[in-house]
Amino acid sequence: MRVVRCSASAINLYNHCPFAYYMQYVLKMESQAGKAALQGNIVHRVFEWMIKLKKAGKTNVDPMWLLDRSWDEHLKEFPHVEIRKVTTRKDKITGKLKEAADFKKCRIALEEILNNEYYNPYKLNCIDSERWFALEIPGDEWKCLDSDGNEHQFATRGYIDLVHEIDSDTIEIVDWKTGARKNFHTQEDIDEEVLTREIQPRLYHLAAYFLYPQYKNIITTFYYTNSGGPVTIAFSEDDLALTISTLHRFFTTVKGDTLMRRNRWWTCKMCQQRHVSKGVV
Repeated sequence: MRVVRCSASAINLYNHCPFAYYMQYVLKMESQAGKAALQGNIVHRVFEWMIKLKKAGKTNVDPMWLLDRSWDEHLKEFPHVEIRKVTTRKDKITGKLKEAADFKKCRIALEEILNNEYYNPYKLNCIDSERWFALEIPGDEWKCLDSDGNEHQFATRGYIDLVHEIDSDTIEIVDWKTGARKNFHTQEDIDEEVLTREIQPRLYHLAAYFLYPQYKNIITTFYYTNSGGPVTIAFSEDDLALTISTLHRFFTTVKGDTLMRRNRWWTCKMCQQRHVSKGVV
């Protein structure tokens, strides 16, 4: 199978269902974003704007106004997603339409962060937000070909939601999570021990190690805004070898994969196969 680059989501998808990986990352059959993804994007955009406003010294802008603006912009961009801001019922006291559960989830996520003095973007010494990284891995063993036969170095890439400075030696990477505090594919509850085994924080650490070499310590926090708050871990230079070996295992396995097995116990948005209950043909 052809493979030129990867992200944390690509690795997780391949490990769970190689056939779904093949459709999405080789055939480029992207699935449309659903309600949960759109809600996450809406909240992420607010935090991104808050960080930019903080850098510009304009922390008097109401985050709830930013939420309304982000909501309206995303609904115009994704009109196919059925998501509501208000219901059809009116409040007996105010006479206004009641808040819908879809918007409430976004509001609660925002309020959770605003009420946390350690993670409120207006109160942080922010270095970067939505930082893109694309790291090519050197060495002949990492060479690969794209669909046109052009040679590349295998690369890992992604976005980091937020990087802020704790002190002159330490930075913290923050990834906002508006979904459940579980692994999306395995449904395993996420705690500190489980998070150290996840590939996403490892890729963040690898990227930050090269992007911010002036800092000795790199902390990573996944903040579950609607499901339990922050989970924080720290990697050292010794962990880089395991991260690289994980990438190499993914790279070599995908390159040699000619079967593209389907996970028949998982409902895939990108294929028409219905969910099959365990034990049923």
